[in-house]
Amino acid sequence: MVYRCPSRRSIPPRVVALQLTSISISSGVATLPHFSKGSESDVAFVLSCPGRYEERAGHPAAGNTGKNLQRLLDRLGPRISLPHLVRAHITITNAWSEIEYQEKTGRSEATDAEVNRPDNIRRLADELKHVSTLVVFCGAKAKLACQQLVKHNSLPRTVKIAFAPHPGGLGLNNSIISDIANRPIVEANEQRRRGRLDSVKVIQRENTDLRIEVIVESLLQSLANVGE
Repeated sequence: MVYRCPSRRSIPPRVVALQLTSISISSGVATLPHFSKGSESDVAFVLSCPGRYEERAGHPAAGNTGKNLQRLLDRLGPRISLPHLVRAHITITNAWSEIEYQEKTGRSEATDAEVNRPDNIRRLADELKHVSTLVVFCGAKAKLACQQLVKHNSLPRTVKIAFAPHPGGLGLNNSIISDIANRPIVEANEQRRRGRLDSVKVIQRENTDLRIEVIVESLLQSLANVGE
């Protein structure tokens, strides 16, 4: 497979067992376009920033990003002893809290300098302070924020850290070009040109599943390598 988790040399290892526990959901927990607190404290995902679909939905990881995230959780959960892992269980936040998309702000994400701002890193640390076991940082901006969190010792001491591509369609398609067996992932229109009769939508879904399998294996490898 092509995607590899970024080096953890600059991030000190956290050696904890993936023993996941449940907590009761709290009433009145705020959900914002960039942040939602899960009903359980074990797992968090950090994405890049909320966009058009998150603005409409009023919660993070909307649209295709949310669909892909749930498909990722469906595959990851059983591998970390949580077979019914769903997005309501996990905390989802973003490296940058402001809504960004071309028609609104003229861009699709924050600058590195904005992500690194002390007030932004403090905000992210506060949103992750309850997480007990695993934080997955998705995409380049989330990785940048992670480096700042670690530099300032702002993550809970018990959590493991893992990296993945952003689960949005663009992030998956640009970062993963072969499956877990190193076979090229052929795009839908090309497969149709070669004579495949299934619809473009069916083929695209299959290709997304192949890419998500790569992410799951990369995450598991990243967790297994902690402490090496």
